[in-house]
Amino acid sequence: EGKRLPAIATLVLAGPRVSELCRLDDLGLDLAARRIRMPRVKSDASERIVPIVPALHEILLAASADRETRGGPAFPTRNGTRQHPDNIRSRLIASVRERANELLAQREQPLIGHLTPHTLRRTFASILAEVGVPPRRAMYLLGHRDPTLTMRVYQQVLDMGGGAVETLEQVLGCTIQEAFAI
Repeated sequence: EGKRLPAIATLVLAGPRVSELCRLDDLGLDLAARRIRMPRVKSDASERIVPIVPALHEILLAASADRETRGGPAFPTRNGTRQHPDNIRSRLIASVRERANELLAQREQPLIGHLTPHTLRRTFASILAEVGVPPRRAMYLLGHRDPTLTMRVYQQVLDMGGGAVETLEQVLGCTIQEAFAI
């Protein structure tokens, strides 16, 4: 599962489209500056710089240390080639969903019925809303040109009851206030 974590964490904590994730090169991950330069895939708006929260930074640093070559795909396949969206969906996402459902079943919690790369992108949009990122900035970070689209996705509410704030802060690797600043 450790080989899948960098790509999955990037989908959740940086919000790229699956095509952007697949086209992202190692050089697009600026770990020193803690930012990701998303490649242009859809429109001019898709080319953007997304800051990296501390938890994602740690995951990407560990993955970078494990990688033998530089300058290729940021999230290569086992043979070092570029990922394809279908591979992300059928292999990475499907196996992560399966493992998550095993853990949820052990805890007698509801299982994940449907999970796609876009589901994880919408989760990123919801996280932006929860930490208080203004809609205009969220539009930029999501690579949208249409504010209506951003608001439709952005306004989906997360269940922040119970220990949800603490869990979110653990996932981000920082407080909500620090995430907002990032």
